[in-house]
Amino acid sequence: MAELKAMHAKVYDELLEVRIQKFSHVHSPRKRYHMMTTNISESINSCLLAIRKLPITSIAEFIRDLLQCWFHNWRSNARETPTFLNHDADQHIKDRVLPSQRCEIHPIDFNRFKVDDKLNEAIVD
Repeated sequence: MAELKAMHAKVYDELLEVRIQKFSHVHSPRKRYHMMTTNISESINSCLLAIRKLPITSIAEFIRDLLQCWFHNWRSNARETPTFLNHDADQHIKDRVLPSQRCEIHPIDFNRFKVDDKLNEAIVD
């Protein structure tokens, strides 16, 4: 931040107005999106190792090209997915479909049900 202030005082002031907790994981009072992760930055950093000494414009172009390629691949994979869920969520549901077919469901009222799978019994609200 000190380097940023020395080079671009106006940008530094604008970032402080936004509050550092809004853009810095380190200063965030809570986990964002219920998780703390640096996977994307670590992935990009590992891709940039070989080009760090290039001019900044070349690095920026490389990053744009890299992200464009990643997004294209992600969209292509998503188009080939037969459901609206990702693979892990789809598998999670498939693993539970067969056991759920053994369940007997008895309504208690409009919002609560007694669920019995012959081994366990539970009230679902």
